[in-house]
Amino acid sequence: MRWRRLRLRVVALAGLAALPVVGDGLRRGAGNCAMDGVAIATPSCVRVVDADGSLRLFCCVRCADRWVGLNGAPRSILVIDGPTGGQIDAGSAWFVRSPATWGDGAPDGIRAFARRSDAERHVRAYGGRMLEGAARPFAGVEEEMHGALGE
Repeated sequence: MRWRRLRLRVVALAGLAALPVVGDGLRRGAGNCAMDGVAIATPSCVRVVDADGSLRLFCCVRCADRWVGLNGAPRSILVIDGPTGGQIDAGSAWFVRSPATWGDGAPDGIRAFARRSDAERHVRAYGGRMLEGAARPFAGVEEEMHGALGE
């Protein structure tokens, strides 16, 4: 009887000790942000193929930019074009910090556009500002990425 209680306590303690690891694994599942574990809303998803060729998904531009800053230049970064919902290369995208909330789950308010005219139209309609130069997401790694690819 005493051994049975002891085994039950050991199993219960082991289960409690494993909860943080299991929870982290669940938060970082296929539908969760690789940076902070937040569930990804498809319209704002950023896709990064890292240097090893692994696909990383992010809930927003800010999370992807932070991850890239910590992990170095990836092979590619794809963002979602606001007007079309299509994927575009981040190196050719126009970024806007926008106060507009579209219910797409983008927690950082940064929107991507394939065409400058669409980005400018968004700023006129909703406010915010274009992100250019050093304020541009992924600015620190774009040259490194394209240099590594020989472009």
